[in-house]
Amino acid sequence: MRRVWLIGGLVLAFLFQVSFFGAAHLLGVAPNILLVAVVLLVPVLAPPELVATAVGIGFVLDMVSGADFGLRTAFFVMAALALLVLRNSGVDSERPVTALLLILAAGLAYNVVIATGLVASGTFPAPWTILSLGLREFILDAVCLVVLRFWVVLLGREGGTLPIRRRAL
Repeated sequence: MRRVWLIGGLVLAFLFQVSFFGAAHLLGVAPNILLVAVVLLVPVLAPPELVATAVGIGFVLDMVSGADFGLRTAFFVMAALALLVLRNSGVDSERPVTALLLILAAGLAYNVVIATGLVASGTFPAPWTILSLGLREFILDAVCLVVLRFWVVLLGREGGTLPIRRRAL
């Protein structure tokens, strides 16, 4: 049942990110719901499951984007590995403030990675543009954090069939 909730929630988040938020562009940007999901899944999933989830998310986003194939897969895998290193060093990503800071850092890193991918095309946006987009995206990601937190609590509740796993690399 745990895998059904995980896959169902990720498919729903993917559909919202690609279809609804991809067209709506609230505040001029689309929130990165799947990045928020990866940050929230760090305390719930074992390291191999988290990395496999990140590979799947990145690959599907690469298939949909049609440009710079592999960039999103590489980013999500590196983000998952960095989050696992932080988790193993004692950072508690279950706390909302910590999760927000991790999402802010990962969102800004994502925008820098995407902007760096634009260098090959000869158009590099100004640094303040990247920062502005990152901060507007962070506002929407914070709202997504509140909504997705209920899904993660259901996915990782203790005492039921969905135990929280804490394993080292």
